[in-house]
Amino acid sequence: MFKRVIQSLLVVLLLAGFADVSTAEFTVEMAVNLVLDQHPNLRSAAFAVEEEKGEARQAGLLPNPELELRGESWSVARGQNNQMEVLAGITQPLPLSGARKFARQAGEAGVDAATLEAYATRQEIISEAQHLFYETLAAQEKAAIVEEIISLEGQLTELTRQRFEHGDLPEVDYLRASTDYGRYQATLKEICQERDALRRRLAHLCGVSPDEVETCTGSLAPVIEDFPEEASLKDLLSQSPNHLARLAYEDQAEKEVRAEQRSAIPEPGLQVGLRRLTEDRTNRMDVGISVDLPLFDRNQGAIHAAKARVQRIRAENEAKYQEEFRELTDLLLKGKRFLTLAEHLSTEVLPKQETTQQILESALVMGGASLFEVLAEYRSTLETKQEILENYANARDALIELNALL
Repeated sequence: MFKRVIQSLLVVLLLAGFADVSTAEFTVEMAVNLVLDQHPNLRSAAFAVEEEKGEARQAGLLPNPELELRGESWSVARGQNNQMEVLAGITQPLPLSGARKFARQAGEAGVDAATLEAYATRQEIISEAQHLFYETLAAQEKAAIVEEIISLEGQLTELTRQRFEHGDLPEVDYLRASTDYGRYQATLKEICQERDALRRRLAHLCGVSPDEVETCTGSLAPVIEDFPEEASLKDLLSQSPNHLARLAYEDQAEKEVRAEQRSAIPEPGLQVGLRRLTEDRTNRMDVGISVDLPLFDRNQGAIHAAKARVQRIRAENEAKYQEEFRELTDLLLKGKRFLTLAEHLSTEVLPKQETTQQILESALVMGGASLFEVLAEYRSTLETKQEILENYANARDALIELNALL
């Protein structure tokens, strides 16, 4: 009887790696495209660009002329008639200081910054979709590995029960096998709950039903070529959308300083008018120029604040650049470390375990090894696969976060 149990268990072990589930495939490219098609932050970023364009356009517009229409009359002594005087005039400020020119240039720099921020927002959304997809994929593959372990533990528990009932094993062996089986079942339940929750989150992010993301397909493991060289990190970071957007805001602040300085220069106002005397039926032309005298207000406070703002933004940009560079370096080292460990386990450890497993299977058939030794080796192999999976997932997360900064 035990020979039939061993044979059936070997069949289960050999077929465990050939299970095929025919469900709809959902790739990371599909997830990214679906998210980009409907994410509200992209629309918000696009409207932010249009908002900056409107402000830049408004900042450079010329001032409107002022139209004046006035009628005057007064009494004349000794019973003479009143004389009506009608005045029609236009006053036009002359924009000679150049303040509006620099204000428009500052607004255009704001448009550039908003455009770069919109692109950075797009990259963040892509990273969010990729992170959630690969997190779901990792939970899915982890559940598959634990299911294999549970299948083996179930066979082991059944075998130990039968041998315990026939008096071939002590009760403690059966209790240990049963405890391990229950522990892995609880682990699988927890992983499946996490996997299903991640699927629902991914479906909500993509704007589809959870059934459409039931099976995520793709390679969780990145390749070493996906990671940039450490020597090129500074150049890559200098060309990143976030860094360029910060530089654009710095340029905008510098142009605002020039605009404040130019706005301190008084702009003359040209006045042209026609005066009509109704009694004499005569017309007169009035021409005048008015200029503000900058005796007290020369934009001293606004200029000082604008210059301080430039220095503040420059210091913040430098601090943010250094912070992002340190973060990039840490992510690069962490990602390569996890990837190297996973590759070592895949190429050096796992093949040896699989070879040992095959040897024990042959020895089991010949009677040179116990079933418990075979099952223990299978369990060790599956746990190594689980460790490889976790390292690949950590390497993928580091790569996604690294690309989000670039």
